[in-house]
Amino acid sequence: MDAKLVSHIRSVNGSVPISGAKNSALLILAATLLAKEPVLLNRVPDIQDVRFMLDVLELLGMKIRWFGPAVVYFDPSDIQYKDLNTEVCGKIRASILFLGVMLGRFSKVSLRLPGGCNLGPRPIDRHIDVLTQLGADFKQMGHSIIASKLKDGASEVSFSNPTVTGTANAILYAVCQDSDVVIKNAALEPEIDDLISFLQALGAKVSRMGGMIAIKGGATLGGCHYDIIPDRIEAGTFLIAGAVLGGKIEVEEVIPQNLDVVLKALQAVGADIRTSDNHISLEMKGRPVAHNIVATEYPGFPTDLQPQWCVLSAISEGESVILDRVHPERFDHMEQLAQLGVKYDSVESGVRIYGVDQLHGSEVYAKNLRSAAALVISGYVAKGQTNIVKISELGRGYPGFFEKIKNLQK
Repeated sequence: MDAKLVSHIRSVNGSVPISGAKNSALLILAATLLAKEPVLLNRVPDIQDVRFMLDVLELLGMKIRWFGPAVVYFDPSDIQYKDLNTEVCGKIRASILFLGVMLGRFSKVSLRLPGGCNLGPRPIDRHIDVLTQLGADFKQMGHSIIASKLKDGASEVSFSNPTVTGTANAILYAVCQDSDVVIKNAALEPEIDDLISFLQALGAKVSRMGGMIAIKGGATLGGCHYDIIPDRIEAGTFLIAGAVLGGKIEVEEVIPQNLDVVLKALQAVGADIRTSDNHISLEMKGRPVAHNIVATEYPGFPTDLQPQWCVLSAISEGESVILDRVHPERFDHMEQLAQLGVKYDSVESGVRIYGVDQLHGSEVYAKNLRSAAALVISGYVAKGQTNIVKISELGRGYPGFFEKIKNLQK
């Protein structure tokens, strides 16, 4: 059965090694299609979404080999065009990245519309709009989108609102063009910077100045060895878990500045935070104090940590207002948390949570990746046992989650 029974943890103590960033890895995996020579990636998280992306790459002829738990070798010598009207592309949102990279490399693509977490409306209009400006033509047939390059596009394009995968698609298409391109109002997330660094390692001429990304055309892309950045969402999840459960936790191999707004929020609830070049320590001695957050695009509070923060708010002293400007409908975890005793009211774009002294174990259903993480944390702080159904969602983004938690228990 796709379920996991978790029991109350009194407190945590110890360190957690942080894996490579899921949201970087998915961008970079798509970008390996542009390499003309072998690529060796380090710190690749062995998670379900990564495996799905590797399946798509293998369909296109990429030779892939794992060297150990987090090192993957790519040989692009046999890559050839194929339509991607395949079931695997419908399973994950990141498959939309093959839109830009296939158009860039082959000047055409037929792609099944992507799946992934159900987080309310997530249209790809901004992807299509910018790629159309860059010279592509689109049409939809059933569950697939078909595109081809018709002409040389504009030298300057802009997003109406920043989008991470949309920005990545525009970059992956533009680096294959002969002419220069400037992308404005681009996403500011560190994962986009990681993609840019990877493409630079391949030989692309890409630079960023704030929300503007400049790409010089005509570059020849080779191969490289590259280390994916640490996962700020995994790190944030464990830090929030430490604040919920109490005790002391250290997350290792991280980039603290990528979590600046999260660390400030944790300090506001009463956590003692200390940082060095590549690690963060958190100590929580008493009950957290309620603190409002608004999830927005980077450098704001990450929407991918909003469900976990709801758990922290649920056991904090006082009332918290949690808003999500990125995915205002991303609160399906609340009805599940209510089964454990969480008290809340819905407000526009969010919830108001009333802190309680104790949660109580029950059976809950994980509807998506980050909700699964929130439910696991709530199960560990709840009195008694909690059965989490569809726990496999957690495997889409957290390598070895339960082993890491086990190592933190006193």
